[in-house]
Amino acid sequence: LRSPIFSRFGESLEGASTIRAFRAEGMFIDGNMAVLERNLRSYYLNVASNRWLALRLEALGAIIVLLASLLAVLSDSVSAGLGGLS
Repeated sequence: LRSPIFSRFGESLEGASTIRAFRAEGMFIDGNMAVLERNLRSYYLNVASNRWLALRLEALGAIIVLLASLLAVLSDSVSAGLGGLS
């Protein structure tokens, strides 16, 4: 994910004297900021979608545990050991 940023930054460092000679610092700063912003946008969407999925899976797990515990408590034929194992 970070390769375009490091690539662009490395190229800017290697050509720093040329960039300064042509007084193009602003152009390269703007270009680096655009690449960084594009990368951060995709990173934010990745983190947000991972959190969305994690929240749903945690809720599903909690519901399954709740149902198993309710069935163990409300059922007369389940022993304490088997209810704890479930």
